Amino acid sequence: MNRRTSRALALSPLLLFALQTFLPAFSSCPGYASDKDGNRLSRTSSNILLRTLLLNQSQSLNANDQLNGNTHDANGNTTQYPSPLNSITYAERSSVNDVYDFRNKLIRRTLPDGSTIDLEYNADALLVAKSLTTNNPLTNNSVHYLQNTNNYTGYAQIVEELSDGSVYALNVPGHDLLHTA
Repeated sequence: MNRRTSRALALSPLLLFALQTFLPAFSSCPGYASDKDGNRLSRTSSNILLRTLLLNQSQSLNANDQLNGNTHDANGNTTQYPSPLNSITYAERSSVNDVYDFRNKLIRRTLPDGSTIDLEYNADALLVAKSLTTNNPLTNNSVHYLQNTNNYTGYAQIVEELSDGSVYALNVPGHDLLHTA
């Protein structure tokens, strides 16, 4: 053992103790189980700290690879599902309701507290506005999007985001995102 190594170990017994004590709480990864199609069926962790952050899950799918417990329309869109925001136990959760247009684009999401998120699209099916309506008028918000369809990627990109009549996000795309304000 050389002098540098022995000195580092001699100077850091507190650090060594901390690593031995607390590192195992962060060191294990959750385990995942999937079906033959790659759909995740469960997530488990033996680590107590990790279990408090990522709850163990198990779910099952129907023949169309849709989650059991959800409601779907004729096109396969999820129209109602349990809200993950209310409670840890599945039975106590209230549901989130979704409405789709004829292009299968989400146009309205109703949350368990009664607030709604409305999405608007243009004739090319590009998102142009998003509105949040709550029981409290002070928290209502509307965002409008200006999209650029003429760019090198061939995909539409959001150039400006406007809220309350003023630009609050400006994106300058190039071969990479050049500027965000």
